Amino acid sequence: MANKIYTPSGFRKEIQRVLGYSQPTIRRALGGCDDTQAARRIRCYAERNLK
Repeated sequence: MANKIYTPSGFRKEIQRVLGYSQPTIRRALGGCDDTQAARRIRCYAERNLK
């Protein structure tokens, strides 16, 4: 599975607003628990916007 992605405060809300996924889906994706298409999209968005 993927490694955890640590995000600053409020960033998960931004992901929810922009991509439209629920908080549990975002939490599992960033925690590396899921390897679905949605999880990959969330991790890709996070990696692009955290740098």
